[in-house]
Amino acid sequence: MSGARFLIATGTDRESGSESPWFGWRLLSANNRELGRSATFFPRREDCEAAVLHLRANLDRAVPVVHVVRPDSLWRWRLEIDGTEAARSGRAYHRLRECRYSLAHFHTGVSLADAAPHALPEQRSSVRRTGGGRAPGDLSRAVAR
Repeated sequence: MSGARFLIATGTDRESGSESPWFGWRLLSANNRELGRSATFFPRREDCEAAVLHLRANLDRAVPVVHVVRPDSLWRWRLEIDGTEAARSGRAYHRLRECRYSLAHFHTGVSLADAAPHALPEQRSSVRRTGGGRAPGDLSRAVAR
């Protein structure tokens, strides 16, 4: 799992009327596959970087939650620290074992990734967040390649 790294995703939020920026993080594997992402957006890059450091420092206390998200049995995982969602899967899985496997890879990736705040690269999103039903933390369209 060497080569895992955190990436900062950023864009703008039209909901506020001022097109304020938002930041979120993603954990990528060495082959650029997403292992997981932040559970929420942050108003400042520094807050996003602090969330990465908080996750790394408290990974041993994180509680994994695997749950069904749709009646047709799509599975997702999330990690909670002190009852607050800290990370989530970037996609849903058709099989429970795939979801658990993904969670294990994320856990390993977090512990091995370089998370120095000054070293986190930034990816600019071409998608603007609007009130179109996207929940905070849903970076799936915001960081589309």
